[in-house]
Amino acid sequence: MADASNINLHSEQHPHWSETVEWRSGRWDAMSSAPTRGYPILNVRGRDEAGRLLEPMHYAFGDGDGMMPAFGGWFVPYANRNDGFYEVRPVEWQPLRAEPEEPQQ
Repeated sequence: MADASNINLHSEQHPHWSETVEWRSGRWDAMSSAPTRGYPILNVRGRDEAGRLLEPMHYAFGDGDGMMPAFGGWFVPYANRNDGFYEVRPVEWQPLRAEPEEPQQ
């Protein structure tokens, strides 16, 4: 069983736990279990308080190295640009391979 302190960790040799489980349609998990540490960066889908989908989303942090202020949080790429990301405030997440909503009956 994985160490609970490593719930957010992943690597190529040890994928994040969410990559190895079946993810039922419409499932959303708390941000506390989302992948935040490891390499390569793992993109996921998020949803904010208003229900807007945020994808592809990834966690990033840095000390700023004198070129920018220190930062840490969830980011998505700008839609109308080829470079850069902006910070978002998700309240829940799921893998990109998941279906965001339950199928309509």
